[in-house]
Amino acid sequence: MDRIPSAIINTFNRLKKEHRNLVLVSKNSHYYVYENHSYWDKNLKRTGALTKYLGKINDDGTFMERQRSYPKPLEKAKRLIESAGGKVILPEELLDLETGIKDADWESLTDFDKKILKALSMDARAKPGVINKFVDSTPQTVYRRIKLLEEKFGIKYILELNTNRLGYIDLLAFIKFYGEVPPPKEIKNAFEKEPHIQFCATLKGEYDLLLYIIADKDLEETDALLDRIIKKALTSYTLTWHIKIVLEPYNFIPIRELFFEALKKKVWVRSKDNPRPKPGNLKMKEYLILKELNKNSTAKFRHIDIKYNLDYGNSRYSYFELMTKGVINRPTINLTKLPIKYEAIINMAVLQRNDFEKTRNYYRYDVITDTKYMINKYCLLYSMRDPNGVFLIMPVVEQGSLENTISKLENKVKGVKLTTSIITSILIGDLCYRVFDNTKAPIYTRFLESGGIPDITRKN
Repeated sequence: MDRIPSAIINTFNRLKKEHRNLVLVSKNSHYYVYENHSYWDKNLKRTGALTKYLGKINDDGTFMERQRSYPKPLEKAKRLIESAGGKVILPEELLDLETGIKDADWESLTDFDKKILKALSMDARAKPGVINKFVDSTPQTVYRRIKLLEEKFGIKYILELNTNRLGYIDLLAFIKFYGEVPPPKEIKNAFEKEPHIQFCATLKGEYDLLLYIIADKDLEETDALLDRIIKKALTSYTLTWHIKIVLEPYNFIPIRELFFEALKKKVWVRSKDNPRPKPGNLKMKEYLILKELNKNSTAKFRHIDIKYNLDYGNSRYSYFELMTKGVINRPTINLTKLPIKYEAIINMAVLQRNDFEKTRNYYRYDVITDTKYMINKYCLLYSMRDPNGVFLIMPVVEQGSLENTISKLENKVKGVKLTTSIITSILIGDLCYRVFDNTKAPIYTRFLESGGIPDITRKN
């Protein structure tokens, strides 16, 4: 065998810590990893050996795991049955498996699809062999359906993080221009490089611009951040800023990869003055797992261990530690290809607190009610301070749905003033579209604790 590059040897040695009886095979200047297993052959009454192919090590030391293939038995089974004079009628959940799902056609999707999307929304790392128990199907069918849904909806696997547990607060900044409004490209360039800004969109309505900012709970740090943003951004235009602290989110805005540049400040470094991590501090291995899973929440733990030269099992342990601490709410999904007409913002300003408290369960019920579409009715909700109120973002799928929602809220929720804005373009970041199980949402718990709504079935 030719001399093996050191990068390949290092990766192979790392893999040996995770598997037993590994063999490295060189063929045509490529390096393949196999695992040997022994077993007892009852018929021959002697030990036998099995060899399993694990994957390939590239020249740079990256390990490419063997891609598992799932069988496609439908055509074969149909041909066999029909050749014997039989007829095949597929269950509903197997329809379209061979032909795919029609583009931008909600009606072509089934309850089977919605259950799968809900399962992935609640735990993107759930395996087909687990999801199939909830949809009464087989792992192979679930796997193939997920692949079709990924293609149709442009599913991204992301993390739902609770940055409040890391010492941050959430801010919404509304900007109003007087006179000339800067072009979208200039707005994007003004804010895109700031790691604390996760979302920026142009609006049509009371304000012209919306920013979502993650700021430090330390007031001095937050003042310095806002001072830096406000003094450097769009200073040649006449504008006003309105910044509000927001709480109690329903759904969330995905975290940009750039944010991890700012998060490095939270990584604990052992020193004489700092011998142990403080609340809000991260260990380096925790920081790395957050960074990698934010790119792909289904990434394999052992691949992360190998990438950062961590001991075997470090990534898995750190993941569950962060789940226990509440830093990671869940690995989830974002549907990036959807037939949405536009996104609307509903601001619910509280004018009479007593009247609002008596009727707020109507708005809670409106939020947690499922729709006929494959996404939740609202992709974001925040309770706001100064002034008190509620901020919602609603994806508008069909004509008239926004007007219908506003009409219902105005009739049911008292003591509030409703205003709407339209998101005309998203310049930075993304909104998150998924099928969250509303029975697991805190707003659902508060709805039940407040007694629900006695006449929720009554029509307006």
